[in-house]
Amino acid sequence: MKWFKESGILLLFHLPSSPNLSPIEPVWHELKKVLQALPHLPTTIQELHAAILSDHDHVEAILAAKGGHTRF
Repeated sequence: MKWFKESGILLLFHLPSSPNLSPIEPVWHELKKVLQALPHLPTTIQELHAAILSDHDHVEAILAAKGGHTRF
């Protein structure tokens, strides 16, 4: 903690075990939306990979927003 303070790095307080504050939760939510919109759910790793990559517009928007809100 001392090093962070001396280095000028601000830390955000959060409860590490709270699923409501987990930064990965919005990513899982978006992935579920993409998968549920498919005509059929992927049944292999290859199908899952193809389904995720086919959502290129979402990925580009998320990267451009640098973690902020997107239109999706």
